[in-house]
Amino acid sequence: MVTVKELKDYLSNRFGEGIRILTFNNSKSCLEKIDENTNIVVLNNHIKDENNVDILKSIKETNPNTEIILLSENRDIVSAIGLYRAGARGLVIKGQGLG
Repeated sequence: MVTVKELKDYLSNRFGEGIRILTFNNSKSCLEKIDENTNIVVLNNHIKDENNVDILKSIKETNPNTEIILLSENRDIVSAIGLYRAGARGLVIKGQGLG
Protein backbone atom coordinates (compact mmCIF):
# COMPACT_ATOMS: atom_id res chain seq x y z
CA MET A 1 0.00 0.00 0.00
CA VAL A 2 1.35 3.42 -0.97
CA THR A 3 1.75 5.93 1.87
CA VAL A 4 1.91 9.73 1.65
CA LYS A 5 5.62 9.60 2.56
CA GLU A 6 6.36 7.04 -0.16
CA LEU A 7 4.58 9.18 -2.72
CA LYS A 8 6.52 12.27 -1.64
CA ASP A 9 9.82 10.36 -1.80
CA TYR A 10 8.95 9.07 -5.27
CA LEU A 11 8.15 12.58 -6.53
CA SER A 12 11.31 14.03 -4.97
CA ASN A 13 13.45 11.37 -6.63
CA ARG A 14 11.70 11.85 -9.96
CA PHE A 15 11.71 15.67 -10.09
CA GLY A 16 14.66 16.63 -7.91
CA GLU A 17 15.11 18.60 -4.74
CA GLY A 18 14.43 21.98 -6.33
CA ILE A 19 10.71 21.33 -6.18
CA ARG A 20 8.72 22.07 -3.01
CA ILE A 21 6.48 19.14 -2.11
CA LEU A 22 4.26 19.34 0.97
CA THR A 23 2.25 16.43 2.36
CA PHE A 24 -0.77 16.59 4.63
CA ASN A 25 -3.17 14.30 6.42
CA ASN A 26 -5.66 17.05 7.21
CA SER A 27 -6.91 20.16 5.47
CA LYS A 28 -6.34 22.56 8.36
CA SER A 29 -2.58 22.10 8.36
CA CYS A 30 -2.58 22.11 4.56
CA LEU A 31 -4.40 25.39 4.22
CA GLU A 32 -2.23 26.99 6.94
CA LYS A 33 1.08 26.02 5.32
CA ILE A 34 0.70 26.28 1.56
CA ASP A 35 1.73 29.51 -0.13
CA GLU A 36 2.68 30.96 -3.50
CA ASN A 37 5.92 28.91 -3.46
CA THR A 38 4.25 25.51 -3.05
CA ASN A 39 4.79 23.39 -6.16
CA ILE A 40 3.07 20.12 -5.23
CA VAL A 41 0.64 19.13 -2.47
CA VAL A 42 0.11 15.46 -1.65
CA LEU A 43 -3.10 15.12 0.32
CA ASN A 44 -4.70 12.08 1.91
CA ASN A 45 -8.13 11.99 0.22
CA HIS A 46 -9.96 10.14 2.99
CA ILE A 47 -10.06 12.75 5.70
CA LYS A 48 -13.12 12.21 7.86
CA ASP A 49 -15.77 14.94 7.78
CA GLU A 50 -13.97 17.11 5.22
CA ASN A 51 -15.08 18.17 1.77
CA ASN A 52 -12.16 17.45 -0.54
CA VAL A 53 -13.55 19.57 -3.38
CA ASP A 54 -13.63 22.63 -1.11
CA ILE A 55 -10.07 21.90 0.06
CA LEU A 56 -8.85 21.69 -3.55
CA LYS A 57 -10.54 24.96 -4.45
CA SER A 58 -8.96 26.68 -1.42
CA ILE A 59 -5.51 25.42 -2.41
CA LYS A 60 -6.01 26.71 -5.96
CA GLU A 61 -7.15 30.10 -4.62
CA THR A 62 -3.91 30.38 -2.64
CA ASN A 63 -1.76 29.32 -5.60
CA PRO A 64 -3.36 28.39 -8.93
CA ASN A 65 -0.06 26.81 -10.05
CA THR A 66 0.13 24.30 -7.20
CA GLU A 67 -0.25 20.73 -8.46
CA ILE A 68 -2.43 18.58 -6.19
CA ILE A 69 -2.10 14.81 -5.94
CA LEU A 70 -4.57 12.87 -3.84
CA LEU A 71 -3.88 9.55 -2.16
CA SER A 72 -7.15 7.65 -2.01
CA GLU A 73 -8.75 4.29 -1.31
CA ASN A 74 -11.80 5.25 -3.35
CA ARG A 75 -12.00 3.84 -6.87
CA ASP A 76 -15.27 5.62 -7.67
CA ILE A 77 -14.95 7.29 -11.09
CA VAL A 78 -17.62 9.91 -10.34
CA SER A 79 -15.70 11.09 -7.27
CA ALA A 80 -12.46 11.11 -9.24
CA ILE A 81 -13.97 13.27 -11.99
CA GLY A 82 -15.24 15.75 -9.40
CA LEU A 83 -11.79 15.97 -7.83
CA TYR A 84 -10.13 16.55 -11.21
CA ARG A 85 -12.64 19.28 -12.00
CA ALA A 86 -11.84 20.93 -8.66
CA GLY A 87 -8.14 21.05 -9.50
CA ALA A 88 -6.56 17.69 -8.68
CA ARG A 89 -3.67 16.84 -10.98
CA GLY A 90 -3.48 13.18 -10.03
CA LEU A 91 -5.11 10.47 -8.01
CA VAL A 92 -3.08 7.57 -6.62
CA ILE A 93 -5.13 4.64 -5.41
CA LYS A 94 -3.80 3.05 -2.22
CA GLY A 95 -2.72 -0.49 -2.90
CA GLN A 96 -1.30 0.32 -6.32
CA GLY A 97 2.45 0.60 -6.74
CA LEU A 98 4.39 3.63 -7.87
CA GLY A 99 6.28 3.39 -11.05
